[in-house]
Amino acid sequence: MRVAISIWFLICLGSSIGRAQTSVVRGSVRVDSTSRPIVGAQVTIESKVQLVPLVQQLKSLEVVAARAPSVSGKMEDFERRRAAGFGRFFTRKELATMETGPMSNALRHASGLQLVLLPYRCGSGYALASGRRTSVPLAPAMACGDLPPNPACYVDVYIDGSQFWRWGDGPPIDIDQLSVRDYQAIEIYRGRSELPIEMSRAEPACGAIALWTRTGEP
Repeated sequence: MRVAISIWFLICLGSSIGRAQTSVVRGSVRVDSTSRPIVGAQVTIESKVQLVPLVQQLKSLEVVAARAPSVSGKMEDFERRRAAGFGRFFTRKELATMETGPMSNALRHASGLQLVLLPYRCGSGYALASGRRTSVPLAPAMACGDLPPNPACYVDVYIDGSQFWRWGDGPPIDIDQLSVRDYQAIEIYRGRSELPIEMSRAEPACGAIALWTRTGEP
């Protein structure tokens, strides 16, 4: 008797009336078996079994993955720091929903910040400060004429990776002079614990805002 069965292992049990019972484990073999039915109790059936491997060709596996978005050279630092998870980050997609309003409105969405009204001689706009306190007094150069700004922990300002303003470098920046529509992304750090090493400084470590001009990326 010749039987072709798609298995890996074939377990064959014989009975006293010449019937065979098979159990399939898994795989593909061809079984050639010769036997005679022997009637009687406690009999032994001798069989010759030849296992022949049958190669089964599987369908080719196709792996499809979404293409990673391209990032311009200057935005690599932004993406690296965003992946680290410290600070608050605004992408172009988020900024696009707020670009019709002033920068101060967009930054209201970041917790832990203060929008400090500047004296009228500084344009009566808003400067950005962190919520922490500092014992460092305001530098004379930070005054608007003879009017000093309100006491606050004003954050450093970076544009495209270069420092644009820091404590003592003149009056605090009126952030509403910066248009939301001109920027690709914004990073905000609200104190020493969030500041990346390239923006860290001695006291007052109030934090920083880093703005990245448009690159044409979505």
